[in-house]
Amino acid sequence: MVEAPEVLNRDLTASSQRLLNQAEISRFWSKIVIDCACDCWVWTASLSNGYGQFMRSDRKPDLAYKVAYETWRGSVLAGMQLDHLCRVRACCNPWHLEVVTQHENILRGDGYCGKAARKTHCLRGHPLSGDNLVIDVTGIGRGYSRQCRECKRLRKARYVARSSG
Repeated sequence: MVEAPEVLNRDLTASSQRLLNQAEISRFWSKIVIDCACDCWVWTASLSNGYGQFMRSDRKPDLAYKVAYETWRGSVLAGMQLDHLCRVRACCNPWHLEVVTQHENILRGDGYCGKAARKTHCLRGHPLSGDNLVIDVTGIGRGYSRQCRECKRLRKARYVARSSG
C-alpha cells in the first residue's frame, strides 16, 4: 500500500471530505503505485478501457482519475472533461489533469481526429496552410476535413483525363 504524500493529507478540505470519507481515501491509496520516473499515480485495480475504476462505499462506480481530481483539486464544470496531460490513462495524479472542452480533448488525443488536426503537410509534402488549405464540410453533424488544394487539383485533373480518354 502506498501512503498519500504529506501535502495531500494536509490539503483535504471540508468540501473534499464529502467526496471521499477517510476509509475511502485509504482504500483509494491502496490501489495506487507512484511511478517515480514520471510522477504518475498509476491505478492498479479495475480498469475500463485503460482508465481506473473506483467503487465508492455507496457502491457507485466512478473513474478513479475523476475522483482524485475532485477530491484534491475541485469540481469539474458540466460539459467539461479532464485531459491526461501525461497521456497515461491509468494515471490518477490530479496535477496531471486539465479541465478542457470535449473538442480540445479530442484534438489533443491520439485518435484519428487529433492526429489529422496536428498535420502540417499532406502526404505529398505540400503545406496544409494558407491558400493551399481547403476546408470541406463532410456532412451534417460530421464536422469538416482539411485538404491540400494542390492535391485536390491533381485528383481532379486525373479524373478529367480518365473521363475524357
